[in-house]
Amino acid sequence: MQLFNKGAIKRIFSHTWYIYPLLSGLIAVIWLWAFAAFHQPTKHETLTLFFSTELKSDKYLNGLMKHYSKEKLREVEDHYALPDSSGYYQKLKTYLVNSDLLILDKHTLDEFAGYQDRFFHDITDEIKDEYITSEHDYYTYTDEEENTYTYGVKIKDKGVEHYLSTYMTFDELSDYYVVISTSSVNVGTLRGNSNKAYDNALTFMNYLLEL
Repeated sequence: MQLFNKGAIKRIFSHTWYIYPLLSGLIAVIWLWAFAAFHQPTKHETLTLFFSTELKSDKYLNGLMKHYSKEKLREVEDHYALPDSSGYYQKLKTYLVNSDLLILDKHTLDEFAGYQDRFFHDITDEIKDEYITSEHDYYTYTDEEENTYTYGVKIKDKGVEHYLSTYMTFDELSDYYVVISTSSVNVGTLRGNSNKAYDNALTFMNYLLEL
């Protein structure tokens, strides 16, 4: 006995036709998601920056990115807020724990007195010797036991024009320092990571200082 004839097949298809475009759409979505996930930069290929400034243009990143191969650094995210802006401290709170590097004014750094080690890596002599290629002034803090720690590298003197002044507005009444977030996964062996190549935050810091 013939279970299916052309009419039966047509009737089945007429009731279930919508399944086929839905299935095709689902396959396309899964393929696109898998493609995007495969090509999405990892945390070690991405740097997040925060500046206590106001952005004019982020074209400076184009020049910095030329120093990197696509295999080492694929994306840089930059965020900005002037210290006297209404949303500054909310942004600062967010990016203290979501950034690799921050460029902060001295007044902001002073507000962390005694708590710098929670948020910023101490810039040790080893870091200076291996990653900082010229002489700079540093932001230091001395605790009650007279131990001195270095938490920032000066990148701009107050009231002095700087190459970054072309791209962003600074508080000209303050010095500015580059600090390394303790949340960064791009600090090589500073976090005990055996893969020293994951040091984009440190090498990028030097590019910022030397340009």
